[in-house]
Amino acid sequence: MAGSAGWMEDLEWIRDGRHFHCLSKWMHALNCLTRVTEDPMYNRWAVNLAKTAHTRFTYQPWGGEPKHMYWKMSIDLSYPLVTSMGRHDRGILKRCVNKREAVYPLG
Repeated sequence: MAGSAGWMEDLEWIRDGRHFHCLSKWMHALNCLTRVTEDPMYNRWAVNLAKTAHTRFTYQPWGGEPKHMYWKMSIDLSYPLVTSMGRHDRGILKRCVNKREAVYPLG
């Protein structure tokens, strides 16, 4: 049905967008580049990407539930393309929140 959430999410397969787990690979690559080059600039880029991705992909649902994560965002991360959350994203979200609390303040 045109205009329904299901119809919009079906377009996920033909639209360009960003998945959090793909951006996390870039974060890892930037961190590796810092280790190889000993230039902390790449690590700062990785942290900045992590902060931005976390802010854009996560949201607090009503009713005090734990944070949720959008499955896929637009290229510029301004709106979700798929609002559901994959099972593996719960683990990624939990690790991000734990690292945020334990390693460095994101906010």
